[in-house]
Amino acid sequence: MESLLTSENLAEWEEMENGQLAMKISKIADAASTQKKFSYDSHFKRSLSSVMCRRWPNASSSLRRGFCIILRCLCREKACIDALLSREIVENVIGSTGFPACCEADTPDQERMEACKCLINAFFHHMPSILVFTELRCLDGLSVAGRKEKDGEKRYLILHLAFVVSARLSETQDYWRRDAPFVHLLCEEALKWEKLPQNADEALKILFNLFCHWPQMRDEVIFDATDEAIFDECLQMARRMLLYAPSQIQNTVNLLACMPIKIDFFFPRLEKGETREISFEGREMTIAQVVMDNLGEKLRESNIEQCEGVELLGTYFTFLIKCSSHSKEVRRYCRLKILPPLHAVDVERPPEIGDALRNKIVRVMHSSCAPREAAAQFMFVLCKRNVNRLIKYTGLGNAAGLLANAGLLGSINEGRRESDSEDSETEDYREVEERVNPVTGYVREERPDPMEGMSQEQKEFEAEKLMTAMHKLMGEGVFKPATIGADGRPTTVGHVLELVKNAKTPEGSDSDSE
Repeated sequence: MESLLTSENLAEWEEMENGQLAMKISKIADAASTQKKFSYDSHFKRSLSSVMCRRWPNASSSLRRGFCIILRCLCREKACIDALLSREIVENVIGSTGFPACCEADTPDQERMEACKCLINAFFHHMPSILVFTELRCLDGLSVAGRKEKDGEKRYLILHLAFVVSARLSETQDYWRRDAPFVHLLCEEALKWEKLPQNADEALKILFNLFCHWPQMRDEVIFDATDEAIFDECLQMARRMLLYAPSQIQNTVNLLACMPIKIDFFFPRLEKGETREISFEGREMTIAQVVMDNLGEKLRESNIEQCEGVELLGTYFTFLIKCSSHSKEVRRYCRLKILPPLHAVDVERPPEIGDALRNKIVRVMHSSCAPREAAAQFMFVLCKRNVNRLIKYTGLGNAAGLLANAGLLGSINEGRRESDSEDSETEDYREVEERVNPVTGYVREERPDPMEGMSQEQKEFEAEKLMTAMHKLMGEGVFKPATIGADGRPTTVGHVLELVKNAKTPEGSDSDSE
């Protein structure tokens, strides 16, 4: 492209007639399409933009299409993009889409689609362009164009542009969320997942953008009939997607994670004598089973230790937490599938080792992945927010982060609650229960006592050596021991003797409390 597009070329463009220039631009556009990086400076890009603007009003459709292709290619890089995308050139490209409210021209499809592609690239790197788009009242125009477009591939470009706009500008989320015809289009497009999977994928991602701030807003906004109708249509579509579109479960769960859940809608109560393939305590549980199965499959395919393939799974836990928190039947069903009564064989190895869904979720809790807190919270909800039960199923080491953040470390030794009717253990588990290490969550092989055969003086000498070594490491900042404070959260100690009940620290210690 460098050899075809120079400052001298720009001067020639001023005098060329439309047909000749269109042919010239077509060759340049073909060359530009094969490049991803360019070395034009801001002066050249500003000059290029100015020449295009002067030729645009009287240019043929094929010439404007060529201009859009060149601009689209140059928008692949962020360098000097302000010089290239002046307000005038952005308005010209937007005009070619036919989206502005004042646009009455019947723009040819090829020009229209190239203009859409150009805006997609421009909006990724240039927020002022999106502001021009909204100022020209294009949101309604894009919505109308999407509904009118019959060709699936062309409709995909319109949807992809809407995705970029809704992802980059929160104001558009608020506007389109209340646009019932547009939401209806997105729901319809999602349900075409079998014939047009790319369009369904884009529609669900747009809906996620529109509703991703809904939980914060629902306490501030009073819904009217239109809001409720839009909300219900999205839920109906999402339920069908979970039941019949296995390839779109991730996107559907992402959407549901940011919307309030209607339990009776997703887990309907069964009439007397009514049966379903998957039911529990009078409710249909197909949705819960589908989501748990898909979560288990994704965790199986992921490298949890390296956090590969796990980062986007937090929405699964969020959705399951919502459902389990609002319905005891759903919680009990999920608990039965994930945390069934323990057997002796279950505590022969650490809880994060194994192929069961419980093991996989504990591995997420044990990792440094983003969803670890959501995974821990889900397990805590399944345990009816009982600290001891959570420790029993996951081990204190894996649950400590959640308990510390929630100020629940002080509840570790609380007794079993009388109302706790869900406590169930097998006979073989009870036989080994006393040998289970609560920190690790499993029975470790018994090891010989390292102090066996030592005199009392030798034991005291070794203890003093250990205390001195720990204090040295504390002073070097290698680790910071803590005790459980009155608020149930860890409190850093200034001296190792503070770890001993009723012990006094030596005078002159560097305790943070002094």
